[in-house]
Amino acid sequence: MNSTHSGSSVSVPTSIFSSSHAPPLTVTSIPPATLSVGMSTQERTSSTPVSTSTSPGSTLSRITSLAASSTTAAVPIKCQNGGTPVGDHCLCPPFFTGHLCQEAMNEVQVANITATIIVFVKVENQTFTPEMAIPGSKAFQDFVKNFVIQMRKFYEDIPGFQNISVIRLSEGSINVDHEVLVSMPFSNFNKTYDSAVEAINRTLLSASCSCASCSDASSQNAGCLAFNPIFSRVLEVPLSAEALCKNQPGLSPDLQQYYVGRNISGTLYCVSNCSYLHPHPFSCMNGNCYLQPDGPSCYCAQSDSYWYTGQHCEQSISKVGVAVGVALGLAALLLLILLLAVLLCWRRCRPKDRPTNWAADEEKWYENEAEWGAVPHSPAPPIPAPASSAPDPDGSTSSDGRSSPLAHRSFRPRLDKVDTSLQTRIARPQVTQL
Repeated sequence: MNSTHSGSSVSVPTSIFSSSHAPPLTVTSIPPATLSVGMSTQERTSSTPVSTSTSPGSTLSRITSLAASSTTAAVPIKCQNGGTPVGDHCLCPPFFTGHLCQEAMNEVQVANITATIIVFVKVENQTFTPEMAIPGSKAFQDFVKNFVIQMRKFYEDIPGFQNISVIRLSEGSINVDHEVLVSMPFSNFNKTYDSAVEAINRTLLSASCSCASCSDASSQNAGCLAFNPIFSRVLEVPLSAEALCKNQPGLSPDLQQYYVGRNISGTLYCVSNCSYLHPHPFSCMNGNCYLQPDGPSCYCAQSDSYWYTGQHCEQSISKVGVAVGVALGLAALLLLILLLAVLLCWRRCRPKDRPTNWAADEEKWYENEAEWGAVPHSPAPPIPAPASSAPDPDGSTSSDGRSSPLAHRSFRPRLDKVDTSLQTRIARPQVTQL
C-alpha cells in the first residue's frame, strides 16, 4: 500500500476482502493547516504534516485485521470424488453432485459407452514359463507390462481405442487372452462396434509384429512381440445392461457394481439401486436413498407428526403418542410420589391417643358386671380411701387430687383390691352349627 501526505485519500486494493463487490477502503487525509488550529505560529511552522485523522497504528491494525479475515475466508474448499474448486463451490464430474461433490447421482445420461472386444494372440518370439500362468507373479507382471506397451502402439489406429487388459497367459509359445476397450457413441453402437471388430481383424492379419520388424536384434532388445496371424482370433462381447456403465470416466469401481444401463427412448441412462428405473430398486418408503461405497442406504425423513426409522424407513413413531405417553408416565410418577408423601406425613403427624384418667377409672376394672351373672355371697368390703398426704404407690395421683403424667402412660392393676370371694358363672358354650 502506497500512502502520501499530500493526497486526500489512500485506496486499499479490494483483493484483501472476502467479497469481490466490496468497495475500496478510503482513508481520508487531513491537510496540515487543519491540525494547526490552537497552536502558535512557531508551532505551526515547525510542525510536521499529519496524513490521517486517526493514529497510524489504529488504521494499520484495522487493515491488518481485514486482511487476516479475508485470508481466512479465502481458504479453498476441498472437493470430493474428483471435483474441481470453483469459487465457493465445486464443479463435479459425471455421476456426482452436491456442494462438495459428495453425493452420487441416481440417474446419469451417458452419451458414450466403453465396449469390450476379446482378442487372442500367440507370441512366438518369447518363451513361456510356468510362473507366467500365476496372476500377480513377477514373471506375469513383467510380461504384461511389456505387452501392454507394445499393443497400445499396435491398436492406436483403431477408432475409439482406449486401453487393453490382459485376462490370462497360457502355454503354447505364449498365448495371450486380452480385452480391447473401445469408446463409441451409444446412439450408433451397433455400427461402430462392428467397425471396430473389423479394424482389429485387419490389423492382426496385416502385421505379424508389434514393431516395424521383429527380425533384427534391436527389435528384440526393444521388447517387440512377434505374432502368428493364423492363430489370432477376435471375439465379440454381447452388450449387457451391467456392462454399459462399466469403465465410465469418473465412476469409481466401488460404485460401478450398483449401476446398470437402461435404454429409455433411445437414450442410455446409468441408474443406481436408488433409482426407480433400476430393475431392483432399493425402496425408502419415508426417506431418501443415497448411494455409498458399501451400497445404497436410506436417510429417513421427519414430519410434523412422525419419526421414521428402519432399514427402509418403514417404521413410524408418532410424536403425539410419545408426548402423551411421557406425560402420562410423569403424571403417574408424580401421583405416586404425592401418595407416598401423604402416607409418610400421616404416619408421622397423626394425633396421639387422648389421655385417660386411669386413676379415676381404675376401680371399674374390678366391678362386677351384669353379663357375667356373678352373684356375691357377701357384700364387698369397703375400700378405704387413700391418704391425701401420701402419694399412691404407683405414683398415679398427686397430693392435690390431679392425675400425674404417669397415669396417662400405662395401666397398672392393684391386686390388693380384688375380691377373691366372688364367684363367676359362665354359660356353657353350645355348638349351634357344624
